[in-house]
Amino acid sequence: MAVATYVTRAAFMVALGDAALPAWVERGLRYVPVGVLTSLVVPQVVLAHGAWALRCDNPFLWGAVVSGLLARRGASPLLTILAGVLVVALVRAF
Repeated sequence: MAVATYVTRAAFMVALGDAALPAWVERGLRYVPVGVLTSLVVPQVVLAHGAWALRCDNPFLWGAVVSGLLARRGASPLLTILAGVLVVALVRAF
């Protein structure tokens, strides 16, 4: 797996060399981390066993809402993650 990751990254560096990317490509690449994180997190939050789980008894949904609100307010990533984990644990406990 490490070799595959290295080859895919090195291919772009070798192919481009010292050439600069166009501005529109650089602007688009800024959104890649957000897109990847969203594609990993959202299915885990809104789906349970392949079916929609947008219900009040979904602890992951509550954790995501709290984490999203904290992140929107500018809280540190560590605080955001800890709060989300705490909310999921509390909802599961009760």
